[in-house]
Amino acid sequence: MPVQKAAALEPERYTVYCADDRIEVSFWDIEQMKVRAGSNVYQFQSYTSYSSALNFAQKNFGGEGATCSC
Repeated sequence: MPVQKAAALEPERYTVYCADDRIEVSFWDIEQMKVRAGSNVYQFQSYTSYSSALNFAQKNFGGEGATCSC
């Protein structure tokens, strides 16, 4: 029997978006965010930890829920 390599699991990614004029941290990708929020979505930075994404949003935009413009 041939040996199969184990598939590596992709770590979950948390991305900071400007969606509907608000900063949002989500595990959804850009296409899913555009379906959810419309075409007015801008992607900033992605992280493998939720807390890192929240820290980026806080440091650069005033936190999740803060206003932004795309």
